Amino acid sequence: MFQECCILLLDHTATVNADDCENCLIVLGPCKGSVFIRDCKNSTVFTVCQQFRSRDCVNIDVFLFCTTRPSIESSKQMRFRSLALSYEKLEGFKSLLSYSNRFHFNNATFTEHMLKASFSPFNNNWNKVYDFTPDESLPNFEICSTVSDLLRSAQEPLGVQ
Repeated sequence: MFQECCILLLDHTATVNADDCENCLIVLGPCKGSVFIRDCKNSTVFTVCQQFRSRDCVNIDVFLFCTTRPSIESSKQMRFRSLALSYEKLEGFKSLLSYSNRFHFNNATFTEHMLKASFSPFNNNWNKVYDFTPDESLPNFEICSTVSDLLRSAQEPLGVQ
C-alpha cells in the first residue's frame, strides 16, 4: 500500500497498474495501452492513455486524456477533468528530487512521449465515462468543468463574448 506518496512516472509506457494508493498524487506520462487504478482512495491522477479503468476506488480526481471511453466499476466520488500537463512545469519539483541523486529524469518532452505512444491530440474521450455499476440515487462520477467552460461562464454575467 502507498500512503501519502507522490508517484511520478514521466516516460511513455505500455501499461500501468496503480493499486492500493491512499492520499497520493499520481502523475503518469503517456501510456500506449491501459491505465488501471484499483482500490485507491483520496488521490489525484494525471494521465494520458488509450484506456482508463478504475475499480473499487473512492474520492479520486482524474485529469485525463483518453482515446477510448474511460470506465469505472464499483467506484464512488470519481471526478473527471480534461488533462493539461507539461513536464516542463514540474522542473522545480524534479530538481528538488534530483538533488538526492536517487532519481533520474528522462529529458524528453511530454510532446515527444505523446508521439512515441502514438497519440493524436484530436482523439480525446475524457468526458465520456462508462459506469459498469451505476447507482440511480447518487451518481458515482462527475464530469467537471474545463478551464474554458469556467472562463466562459465567468464572462457571461459581465456581458463579455
